[in-house]
Amino acid sequence: MQGQISQSVKQFFTWWGRELFELLPKAWLRKFQVADNTLLLQSCPDGIRVVWINGSQRTDFGVFAVNDAGRAAWQEVVLGNSRVSKASRTLLLSPKQCFNRHIMLPNQAATNLRQVMGFEMDRYTPIKAEDAYFDIVSASVPVQKGQFEAFFVVTPKALLEALLDQCRFFDLSPNKVSYSATQALQMEAPKINVLPKSMRPTVNKKERVLTMALVVVLLISLSVALTYPTWAIKNEVAELQARIAAIKDDVRLVGNMRTSIESTEAQIKSLLKKKTSRPYAVDILLELTKRLPADSWLTNLRLTGGRLQIQGYSENATSLIQLLEDSPLFSNTRFTSPLASNKAPQQAFKIGIDLVRVMP
Repeated sequence: MQGQISQSVKQFFTWWGRELFELLPKAWLRKFQVADNTLLLQSCPDGIRVVWINGSQRTDFGVFAVNDAGRAAWQEVVLGNSRVSKASRTLLLSPKQCFNRHIMLPNQAATNLRQVMGFEMDRYTPIKAEDAYFDIVSASVPVQKGQFEAFFVVTPKALLEALLDQCRFFDLSPNKVSYSATQALQMEAPKINVLPKSMRPTVNKKERVLTMALVVVLLISLSVALTYPTWAIKNEVAELQARIAAIKDDVRLVGNMRTSIESTEAQIKSLLKKKTSRPYAVDILLELTKRLPADSWLTNLRLTGGRLQIQGYSENATSLIQLLEDSPLFSNTRFTSPLASNKAPQQAFKIGIDLVRVMP
């Protein structure tokens, strides 16, 4: 029910924002039409291929050689159309220029996808995280119980930096680096941006000011929409205030009674809560023995109230989260620190677990 309400509110503000946006001057509207003014770039053996997306129109400018003649040819294109120079730029990596893959991860990894990918990259690609630029996004809905699908793109730093140098040669530093599996320069992964934030061009101050102005207009409109109806019920509010003043003592008495009832309820809930118990330590040890595989062992176990912390080694530490989460005694299983690998095949892990309350 709450999800339906949130979706309805989101749809209302989307419609309302679109209507307000249409009321802005046309000169302002042209400033905000960034999504319909994009240059798609792709490195080819003969140079840089450029495709211009202008609204519903698509123009393939062709391939420009990385030399003075190619740069002069591109400058002629820019001089012929001022909107080209204001377009956002997206560099698209081909399958030969990057590694990409769909993988399955436990739901607990959704909160720190990039960190998990950094630790697990050597399992999926032949390069290390420190030698690569990468990005990873999750699917919109889980595809299996306890797991979700993620898509990542990884490219070597040396390769991407060489491609960026080619783009800078034409004054086309990209705002985004994504992935294209076809030669039609379509973005198969629009949410992917391999380019680090530190290497992205700074936002134009004028556009930022215009964006802030639009936000201010929307906020003012929202404030007016929320406060405007109050004048119509001003007399009713005054009448209600008079009635409240007449029964002020009764209201105070009811308030005191409500406070007493809430205090009593809190005491009852506290007593009921004390009656609940948690699994015995021997049950916890037995459950861990059943759940942990033969290639895993513990070096430390700490039980504090309703929380359990374990530490040890395993040849496949990432699989432990799901094994322990399936236990009826455990919940909210998660890594409390990054996995650490040594020269041996084992991985050092630290896992935090919440114990499930059990009624006696």
